[in-house]
Amino acid sequence: MKSFTNRFGWLAVLAFVFMLLSGCVAPTGGYPNPMSFNISPSLSVNEQVYIRYSDRTPPSFSSVGPGTENLSLIPDANKTMVGFYVSDGNTSWVPKYNYGLLAPNSVSFSNLSETKPLEPASYAVMQGKPAINTEHKGFVNVTFAVYGSTGNLLETGRTEVFAHSNSDEMFFNTDPSDVNQSIPFGPGYTRIDTVTEGFSSYTEHGLVTFLIKSDTTDISSIPLQLFSGSNFIYDYASAQAVAADKDDLEIGYAPGNTANNVTNNLTLPTTGLSGTSITWTSSNPSVISTTGAVNRPSSSDANVTVTARVYKTGSFENKPFNLTVKQADSAPTGGGPSSSTPTTTIKIDGADVDTKVTRETSADGQSVTKVSVDADKLTNAFGQKDLITLGISNSDPIVKVDIPTKALLNIASSNPNAVAQIKVDGASYSLPVSVIKNLPKDATVTVTITKLSSKSNDDVKATAQKQGSTQLVTSAVDFTVTYGVQEVTDFKGEYVARTLSLTTSADFNKSTAVWVDENGKMHFIPSIFTTNGDSTEVTIHSPHNSVYTAIQSNKTFTDLQGHWAKADVELLANKLVVDGVTASTFAPDSQITRAEFSSLLVRALGLVEEKGTPSFTDVKATDWFANAVGTAQKAGFITGFEDGTFKPNANITREQMVVMIQRALKFVGKDAQANTNVLNKFNDQTTIAGWARDAAARALAANIIQGTSDTTFAAKENATRAQSASMLKRMMQYLQFIN
Repeated sequence: MKSFTNRFGWLAVLAFVFMLLSGCVAPTGGYPNPMSFNISPSLSVNEQVYIRYSDRTPPSFSSVGPGTENLSLIPDANKTMVGFYVSDGNTSWVPKYNYGLLAPNSVSFSNLSETKPLEPASYAVMQGKPAINTEHKGFVNVTFAVYGSTGNLLETGRTEVFAHSNSDEMFFNTDPSDVNQSIPFGPGYTRIDTVTEGFSSYTEHGLVTFLIKSDTTDISSIPLQLFSGSNFIYDYASAQAVAADKDDLEIGYAPGNTANNVTNNLTLPTTGLSGTSITWTSSNPSVISTTGAVNRPSSSDANVTVTARVYKTGSFENKPFNLTVKQADSAPTGGGPSSSTPTTTIKIDGADVDTKVTRETSADGQSVTKVSVDADKLTNAFGQKDLITLGISNSDPIVKVDIPTKALLNIASSNPNAVAQIKVDGASYSLPVSVIKNLPKDATVTVTITKLSSKSNDDVKATAQKQGSTQLVTSAVDFTVTYGVQEVTDFKGEYVARTLSLTTSADFNKSTAVWVDENGKMHFIPSIFTTNGDSTEVTIHSPHNSVYTAIQSNKTFTDLQGHWAKADVELLANKLVVDGVTASTFAPDSQITRAEFSSLLVRALGLVEEKGTPSFTDVKATDWFANAVGTAQKAGFITGFEDGTFKPNANITREQMVVMIQRALKFVGKDAQANTNVLNKFNDQTTIAGWARDAAARALAANIIQGTSDTTFAAKENATRAQSASMLKRMMQYLQFIN
């Protein structure tokens, strides 16, 4: 066993990881002996042990419950094992391990929680060019950095990474202590030096390196893909598309403008010709926003760098543009930063405080109030409280609030659940201090609340009217949070609260808040309506920033008259969660496919459908549901089947649907608790699959699902459109996403 320990020391000296002792054992023929796994500490909820094979067929896995410390697996005798890992359905990682420590054919896992990454792998980036490996002739080192969905390098833990190409490609299995020797693992297994098609490894400090057979450092002909568990995190073809779109990317200038002479708004592309997505950051958002809006400075020219992030399926590159924004010819009335910095009175929890305030004018001519919050005053105001409210009384359509990160970090250290609510005329934004815990202390967080200009708001109203809805607020509102040159668009799955004040009464069953995408389309967002006297307010819970408004609709379907699900379906239709099969019919008793329900689940949680193809072999990028299924897979709602398929067009069963819902509850952080004994009331409870029993019990306890009768659960029965709508409505009410 000494050879295994020595190998890890050797890898550390080389500063990269080659493998997980992956690929070091393979059946020599015949049916191999079972492998036993000894696990310390025991598996937690949803955690399973997997065997990875070189050909990318679905891994063998253990169907066991929490608390398991010992289990046995029989590998496929016709395949080559290249690794073992643990996964909770979202995050996949490699614990510390030893072979044959307790018995032949045994693997001992340890430090499960210590080696688990903080979040699932989302994408990988090749680090420089491949390098010739001087020790193993004919092989090159290919190193990747692995990132989570928040864009953070997964420096802690040991994220499992599986590299896959085609059957002709060869990966080297490096173990200098026992090259060409039999591993003392047990009968039926032999170490091999190389393996074709695929190889498994894990990250060290966020990096992972594979040795791939190639006589040159140009591996462009190798169709390399990376996976972590079931997450698709890198594709060489996507990397080529990113490189091409980066080279072609240009900013659009107004007539007479150049990079050295910017006086008007810029056009910043959001998609590339090769299907990439493009997002932007600005070194000075107050001069050039991330949408290209330009606010010319009043005192002198400003040098600003806007940087494009070109992204596609696990690959991205940045392209900076250095620009000079010319000083304004003359300050408009009330425009530009004030020559003085007057002190005005702002209220924190109702108490007056002196705060620095400046006045500006936005690129589209709207008045801006900028408030700079004093760090000490904010810290003192919080004390031991979970919530403080910063009230700003003015009529300006745009309010910017600068908050020193140092103050928020200090507050978070003593009270990680603290929330700073910024309240302006007709709107508010609640900033959880936890979402900024990884920012540098010298940064400044800026929360901007913008009522859209008359023209932009008219466009939003027109969209609502076109779909038969009425806008319930005076103006749609754009909420943004920035720090330094970064705009925060993703809150690590946390649903951040903001409010809008309504200008009219509303029927809560027919009303909803919506977010408006860059194409002007409206989407449901979780929202609760409340009334206090004559005033009505909607509280929005969203995991991303955007433009928001509130609407009321009156959608009905002719084929729902007298149907048991009429109220539920019409409620969700008016909230833009479900659609009819035609403008006037819903087909409530028709069955619903797995792809259709996945799309509804993504919509019901207010998630943005991210572009990109999921890793399922039967889902193409051109499929109408590809983005929704990919988003659901990334969020952990779906995992597909053992053969690598999703079966999108298959009808979904009630037990499949309830498992997806339970995973959605876990994603939001409001998982229901229950014992599977609650299922005993159903005469057919034994027909509920083992993988669905826990989810079914939890959903039953939360009143999200009911039996088809008092004594029948009907787990294998295909769900109908009406049943899916009813379950989604109960789920959303349980999450407090609707009234």
